Amino acid sequence: MTIPVLYYETIIDYVKRCPGPHFRELTRELGIPVGTLQYWLSKLLETGELYLVRLAQRPRYFHRTVPEEEARAIYAVREARLSPAPALRLAADIRPEVLRAVVEMYPCVRRDLMDAFINLFIQLKHREGGESLQASRRHAAAQLAQRRDRRNAQPRKLNPST
Repeated sequence: MTIPVLYYETIIDYVKRCPGPHFRELTRELGIPVGTLQYWLSKLLETGELYLVRLAQRPRYFHRTVPEEEARAIYAVREARLSPAPALRLAADIRPEVLRAVVEMYPCVRRDLMDAFINLFIQLKHREGGESLQASRRHAAAQLAQRRDRRNAQPRKLNPST
């Protein structure tokens, strides 16, 4: 059985490495039960170790060391993979140098930006070929799911000390 401190450290470590996850992403990536994760996130928010950003549909979690401007850029990139239209509105106020910095700093943000770009490219390519937007989205989603499955096939280490 995992002792509670490991949950605390595991959540902080993940959010530091990959800032801006939404709640369901944390449950999926860390394998922590929903109720347990809710409890520990509330504790981390209370202590100020994490903060929450709500710019669109999904609230996203950030470590206290991530500046707000970077958090907004990360939020827009990570949201673009799931909801491109609202993310474009969010991205309007982001300075290019901040976007470049967060993409270079965090591999997960770079991956999400690539996924969003690939999704957009596939949609445009299929639209030119006469395919409907919904068919393009289904095709793009299937390709992203395949990439995610290949990435998730690699074993993950939840806590570096285990």
